Amino acid sequence: MNEQTNEKTAAELHDELFTELLACFINETEPLLPDCADIGGLVAAAYMQNLLPVLAWLDRKWRLFGSGELSSALKRTVYANASRRHAFGLLSKKLTEGGIAHLPVKGLYLAELYPIPELRTFGDIDILIRPGDRNAVHKLLVDDGFTVETDWEPTYSYRRAAEFYEVHTNIMDINITGADMKAYFASAWEHSRRRDGLLYELSPEFHFIYILCHLAKHLYGGGAGMRMYLDAALFVKRHGEGMDWRYVSGELESLGLGRFFATVMNALKCWFGTEPPLPLPEADINTLDELKRFTLGADLFGHARDRSAVRIRNAGSTSRTGLILRRIFPPAEDIEARYTFIKGRRWLLPAAWAARLFTNASRVRKEAEGMKRLAQTDNTAVMSHDAFMKKIGL
Repeated sequence: MNEQTNEKTAAELHDELFTELLACFINETEPLLPDCADIGGLVAAAYMQNLLPVLAWLDRKWRLFGSGELSSALKRTVYANASRRHAFGLLSKKLTEGGIAHLPVKGLYLAELYPIPELRTFGDIDILIRPGDRNAVHKLLVDDGFTVETDWEPTYSYRRAAEFYEVHTNIMDINITGADMKAYFASAWEHSRRRDGLLYELSPEFHFIYILCHLAKHLYGGGAGMRMYLDAALFVKRHGEGMDWRYVSGELESLGLGRFFATVMNALKCWFGTEPPLPLPEADINTLDELKRFTLGADLFGHARDRSAVRIRNAGSTSRTGLILRRIFPPAEDIEARYTFIKGRRWLLPAAWAARLFTNASRVRKEAEGMKRLAQTDNTAVMSHDAFMKKIGL
C-alpha cells in the first residue's frame, strides 16, 4: 500500500515539474530543477506531448541537461518546420494567383506565438477555403503533384513528400453542445482579415474562440494534449491586453461553453501562472488536478482517437444502427459541397454515395473498424466519459 502511495506521489511530482517547465517557457523565467529530477521521464513526457522542441529550447537557453540528443532534435525540428513554412508560402502564392482566398488555422499561425515559430510542431497545415472554391483547390493541388490522402467530408487532405495539407470548407465539423457550432463557424470569413495577397487570418477574438472550441472538440473525443493549453496561454500572453474578452466570454457562453471557458482559464492560471483577463468563478482544484492527470496521462490527441462514446452521447435517441447508416449514407446536405452534381437533384444522391465509396476505397476499412467499435462501445464507457466532461463544463 505504501509503495503504491509513493509511486503515485512520484508521478504527481513528475507532472508538477513538467508543468513548471512549461510555465517557465511561457513566462521566460529560469527553471529550477531539483537534483532528483527524472530527466529521462521529462524527455519522454515532452516527446509524448509533442513538446520535445520546447524542452530542447529550455535546455539550450538555460543549460539544464546539456543533452546532445535534445540539441540535435532541436536542429532537426527547426530545419523541418522552416522548410514546411517556406513550402506553404509558395503554395499560398499559387492559391493567390489562382484567385483562391485561403485562411490557415491552428498550427501555422499559432507557431508565431513561440520564441521562434519552428518550435511549434504540426503534423499538417489546416487551410480554410470558401465552399465554392473546393473543386478549384482540388485541381490546383493535384496538378501541382499532390496526392489525395482523404476525400471524405468534411476534411480533404493532400500530401507531397513532407508537405501535408488538410483543406476545410468549415473549421468545425461537429456539434459538441446544444448550439449549432458548424453554423457558427461557417461565418469564419466574416471574422477574417487579409494578410497578404489572398492569404487571410482570423481576428484575435474569433481565433481564440476557435482555439477553445477546438480544444473542447478534442477533449470530447478522447482527450487533448498539454500543447493545446500551451498554445492558449501563449495566445493570452500575446493578444490578451488588446482583446475584447467580454465578447469572447459572451460568445462562448452562447455556444454552451461558458463553464468550459472558466475551467480552461483557471487551468492556465493554476498550471502556468497565466492571469485571467476577466473575473472567473472560483476554480475547483480537484477538477483541475484531474484534468492535468488526464492530459499528461496520454499523448497530444488524448487517450483515444475513437469517438464512439462521443457519438453515442451526442446521438441522444438515435440508435447505433442509425448512426452507422448515416456515416455510410450521409444526407445530401453533408456531401453536396464535394459532389456538386446533386445540388438541386437529390435523386442523384445514391450516385454520390457510390462515388464517395469508390474514391475513398482506402478509407473504407478504417471507417468499417470505427463502425465496429461504435457498435461494441460499452454504456459504462459512455457514462464515465459523460461524467468527466460535465465536470469540466462540456
